[in-house]
Amino acid sequence: MIGRLVVISAAAIVLAGPALAGPCTQRLAELEKSITAQQEGSGPALKGPTTTGSTASTPASTPQSQNASEAMRMVQEAKQFDQQGKEAECMQAVSRIEGMVPSRTK
Repeated sequence: MIGRLVVISAAAIVLAGPALAGPCTQRLAELEKSITAQQEGSGPALKGPTTTGSTASTPASTPQSQNASEAMRMVQEAKQFDQQGKEAECMQAVSRIEGMVPSRTK
């Protein structure tokens, strides 16, 4: 009986996790989706070095891909603030990221 109660309680907590996510967590998820969506179909700019014969070449990165890479790095930093419970720092990082990423049209 107690074992069942523990299992049911644990399941309820896991399922409630997304509902308990704070505003910074939600905004980070939206930003991450937006950045990823912008980069879909960008082709070689997102691929690693290619090797032909004895030479390796790295595809030229565009300012857009560099901006997206920097934004994703900042998202990861903001996630660390969020995990540490530093809501103010997380929200500041989100504001900086939003300034870098054009808003998504729905």
